[in-house]
Amino acid sequence: LTSQMRRSAASAAANLVEGAARPTEKDYNRFLNVSFSSLRELGYYLDLTHRLGYLTDQTADELLNSQGRAAAALATLIKVRRQT
Repeated sequence: LTSQMRRSAASAAANLVEGAARPTEKDYNRFLNVSFSSLRELGYYLDLTHRLGYLTDQTADELLNSQGRAAAALATLIKVRRQT
């Protein structure tokens, strides 16, 4: 699970960077969506590790809140880009 969590977190950031370097808006938007999916995947892993007892309630809450804020910010960016 640790490896999967690290990969999904790294994928979310890497896809933002890679998408920003793409030559077309369509490509950039696609990478934003992939990044969002990776953040959602990370949220699942955080929830799973908490349910399995690997994270304390406090740590799970802190991590899930951080993941949720990042996902919400990215969702807003995706929504704004769809409106333009």
